[in-house]
Amino acid sequence: MQADHVFDMRRLPGAMRRIVRTLGIARARALLVARGGTVIRVPAGDDTVLADIVGADGVQLLRREFGTEDSISLPMAEKVLLELRNSSIRADYLAGTSKQSLALQHGLSRRAVAYILADVSRPEPGDEKAEDQGDLFSGWGS
Repeated sequence: MQADHVFDMRRLPGAMRRIVRTLGIARARALLVARGGTVIRVPAGDDTVLADIVGADGVQLLRREFGTEDSISLPMAEKVLLELRNSSIRADYLAGTSKQSLALQHGLSRRAVAYILADVSRPEPGDEKAEDQGDLFSGWGS
């Protein structure tokens, strides 16, 4: 189950925030994998190398956002990709995917997934009290 990735954009470096807003997560990720840790410049004309990474329409979107004069410094991919992966795990968990499935899907241990999800809460099946079930300790100590 893949949910829309929702994450705190403040965790990303400034230029990366603009790139994610411009291209979306999937194409921004592809750009980082291919060119992370380098400086790129959006070409004024056709650029098959950049278009192979983000698509011709992606190049046009970058051109509109950054122009052709500015250099764009791309961060090293590892840290940003970890944040994107962790955000994906959080979003998929909130959408109902089990910790076990997430661990298998991402090649992680269940403990690693639990660590990533430490600040995320969702009601587990059976956690809700039945309407007719009273609290075991209600009325004690009164």
